[in-house]
Parts: sequence; structure tokens; C-alpha cells
Amino acid sequence: MSNLENPKVSIIVLGHGSRAELSRCIKSLAETEYSNLELIIVDQSRDGGLTTGAGELPKYLQKLGNVLVVHTHKNMGVSFGRNLGAMLAEGDILCFIDSDTEVTSNWLAPIVELLKAREDVAICQSMILDSQDGSKPLIPQCFIDVYGGAHTLLSTRGLGGVSEAFYASGASLAVRREVFKRLGMFDPYFFYGYEEADLAFRAWLTGYSVVFVPSSRVRHPPKNVLRRPHYDRLYYLTRGRLALLIKNYGSASILRYFIPLVLFMTAVALHDLLRRRLQLAMARIKALVDTFMNLKYLFQQRSLVSKLRRVGDSDLVERGLIIKHNPYLNRLRHALSKYLGGLRGGHHIVHN
Repeated sequence: MSNLENPKVSIIVLGHGSRAELSRCIKSLAETEYSNLELIIVDQSRDGGLTTGAGELPKYLQKLGNVLVVHTHKNMGVSFGRNLGAMLAEGDILCFIDSDTEVTSNWLAPIVELLKAREDVAICQSMILDSQDGSKPLIPQCFIDVYGGAHTLLSTRGLGGVSEAFYASGASLAVRREVFKRLGMFDPYFFYGYEEADLAFRAWLTGYSVVFVPSSRVRHPPKNVLRRPHYDRLYYLTRGRLALLIKNYGSASILRYFIPLVLFMTAVALHDLLRRRLQLAMARIKALVDTFMNLKYLFQQRSLVSKLRRVGDSDLVERGLIIKHNPYLNRLRHALSKYLGGLRGGHHIVHN
């Protein structure tokens, strides 16, 4: 960091929700108890209206002082928007905040102090509380399983102090700027979903750590930010999940986990077709087809990741950062249990 005592922090807010949400977000940021910061808002609304016009927002922006607003006039995706803000940032630390996140006044200091104290840490996440219930954790520690499924967990250790997590939620994610650039920033292939997990996977493989900082607290509503239909979200999340594993897994893990995942997703899509859930089936099929149509790009990115690799993905599994369980086998067992239970007069077989 260029200023070890008082590093500059660039807060990057991606605007794609409502003006009222953004206004509440900026109002809370204006109360941040840290002086050496700048705010960059990337307004992805079609008319640029999130940050213009009358209302309370201009007053909060004026209070912050060092503010830059960028208009894309189009939703270019989460990764593109955050990267644009990062390229314009001057801070030693980049903090990415969702436009519907509201921070507490002292949310930033614990993150800055931790990054000053621990050079091994590249990425931090705040404790993200439910904005409708300020004491209820909404997004605590974030992990993936061996098949790329995303999980949020809260261990007793996590409540007590700083602890490791596999990735950090973009609702409140801080990263060292020099490491962010070294890792190649967010991959624009991830339009929505899994972009944070992909960045964190590269950080872990490079030898850095990702941590959960419960003393840094922010609030976020329990709803989908993009307000997309379920099948639209399913498409992006399925596509991102497949890309995450292709890019970052070693060859052995590709054979062990990725190929069974593809077979399972194909079977689920066929099941949706048979049940006439056409939109869900098409979302899965489209994601699978897009993945294979973009294999050249994904393998190019895989090659770049291999050059950064200092740690094996199997080591992350052994450390519990990637959860080692088989959700698909569990589902199959459950379905078989129900089927056999029906044959035996309705009694289910229970596996502990």
C-alpha cells in the first residue's frame, strides 16, 4: 500500500436498482468514519437517471466530496461495471458495494486495519445483515461445494472473530487493488453470479487468503438485486457455475466433479422438459450450450489461471474451504428412498 498508516479506499457502487435504494446507500456511506476515501458510482441505468435529478441524493454526494459518477447507459453486467469503477479508482483498497447495501458508520475501519496487519489476506467480506431485521445474518461466510454449489454458513468461530471463507459476497467486498489487478480483475464472462467466487478461487490458488470480518457490518435486503425472472437467474447462475469449475479446477477435479455435474444438469433439464417446465429446461440447456460454445475462451482463461497457481484445488477441499460432499448423490438417495418407501407401503428408508 502506498500509505501504510492511512491507505486510500475507493468505494465502488454499481447502480442498477432504484434511485431510492441508491440514495439510502449513499446516505449511509456519507456517515462512514474514515476520511481518506473516494466514491465511484457506475450508473448502469438506461437513461442515467439513477444519479441525476432532484431529491436527497445530490446532498449526500456533496457531503462525501470526492465523488466520480460514470454512466454506461446500458446494463453491461456486474463484472464489467465493477471493473470499470476499479480502473478509474485511485485507492489502495477497493470496496465494492451493492446499490441496495446500507453500511454502518464504522464498517470500513476493521477491514482497513486487517489488510494493514495481514499481507496474506487479499479479499475481505463484511458481516451482511438482513436490512429488515438488523440483528439477523443474511450473508455470513460464503463457501462452495465440490460441484460449485454456493453456500452461506455461520460457524461459532465466525461469530467470534475473523475467519476464512472461500469467497466474499459482492454486497460488501474489499480487495487490495494491486492483487485485484494481478488476478485479472472480475471476468466479464460472468454477467451476473459467481464473479466473486471466481475472483476468490484465483486468489486462493495464487496463495492469498479470503476472510470474513464480522466486526464490519452492513445491511442488505433479502431479495434478488437484478429482479430477474427465476429462469433468467437460473441461466446466469448455471452458466457461471460451469465456467467457475472449468477455469479453476485441475484436471483430476474436472474428471471427478465437472463431468458428473454436466450429466446431472442435462438429466435435470430433460426432466423439466418431461414435466413441461419449458422455461426452466431452456434456461439449463441454454447455459450448457453457451458453456460449450465458449470453451475456447474458458480454456484460455484456464491457461492464465494455471500460470498463477501455487496451491492445488484439492488442498482447498482438504482445508474445508471447498465443502466435500455430494449433494446430487444425496438427492438420488432421497428419491430412491421415496420410491422404495412407496413400494413398501409408504414408509421411507432413512439414511443417516
